[in-house]
Amino acid sequence: MKEEEGDLIVAFLNSLTGKVPEVAYPVLPAETAATPQNKPPEVATEARNQH
Repeated sequence: MKEEEGDLIVAFLNSLTGKVPEVAYPVLPAETAATPQNKPPEVATEARNQH
C-alpha cells in the first residue's frame, strides 16, 4: 500500500469519530381493535396473483 493510500484511509477513519447525533423517534398512537393489521407477504402475493 502506498503511503498516500494509507493517509487517505486514516483520514477516512478519523472522520468516523465524534458525537453521534441524537435521533428523536416519533411516538405512535396506541393500537386499538380498529387498527388495521399488516398482512404477511405470502397473503399479499396470493392476492396479487389472483388478479
